[in-house]
Amino acid sequence: RAYALIVQERNRATDAEVVPPNFEIAVVHFTADDATLATLDLGLGPCVAASEQQMPLVNPIMQDRGEGLAQTASLYKALTGLPDDHALVLIARQGPGHLHRYADDFLNACADYSQRMREASDSEWQTLEADLDRAWMDAAIWPTSFVSLRNRIGRIHEARVARENNEPFYCWHGPSTRSITVVHGTGEYPNPN
Repeated sequence: RAYALIVQERNRATDAEVVPPNFEIAVVHFTADDATLATLDLGLGPCVAASEQQMPLVNPIMQDRGEGLAQTASLYKALTGLPDDHALVLIARQGPGHLHRYADDFLNACADYSQRMREASDSEWQTLEADLDRAWMDAAIWPTSFVSLRNRIGRIHEARVARENNEPFYCWHGPSTRSITVVHGTGEYPNPN
């Protein structure tokens, strides 16, 4: 909550343009072998099962909605302080879908930071996560309703596993896939407070 107030203050102080979120777009991160990758419908993405498959390559809940290509690449700038123009390597494009592979430098920057977090104490881990969250928020223009990217930082850990397994790490940008979330609980909804 405190960070949300900082972001709101920063936006007011810089007269930042109000950027509405576009949840019609999404990015999905994954690894796949060549045979599986060949079945991917680039126009629909990995969260939609190909005609010969019963299940999608990636569960639709793993989509990061509202994130475009520039925002994904800006994680490289947040990690390294270097320009992000070569962070992603275009593999293929079909209609609105774009498949990229993390460039080796980007993959290594993610994996190295993940390893630092993995080896850190709990308090150090929280500091590393908070530092990366702030740096990534500052590295790109995000919708003004986005006050933290902590729920997206997990991709650096996926990148580390990809590197450990000597696999390429892919990201697909395109139209988001519809998904339904079931929420369970007791009490008034929405919370009147």
